[in-house]
Amino acid sequence: MRAVVTSVADARAEVVERLHARRDEVVREIFARVQGDAFARAGGDDAEYVAGLRAAVAAAVEYGLEGIEQGGRCLPSARCQQ
Repeated sequence: MRAVVTSVADARAEVVERLHARRDEVVREIFARVQGDAFARAGGDDAEYVAGLRAAVAAAVEYGLEGIEQGGRCLPSARCQQ
């Protein structure tokens, strides 16, 4: 049974917790969609490219979860430059 949400911060924390629990599934689904689009034609046969694309998707998901967790406050742009 879910806890009663008493604030926006509590709701945000619950959403992030649930998304973290399904993080691998989220990354897998986003990667499948990205790989199936135009990006696949750009280097789908290159193992290094595919690994980098998967890592970029995982980093983007993590960045998004951090943004939700922070309440929409601006996150350091250095995360995107890794």
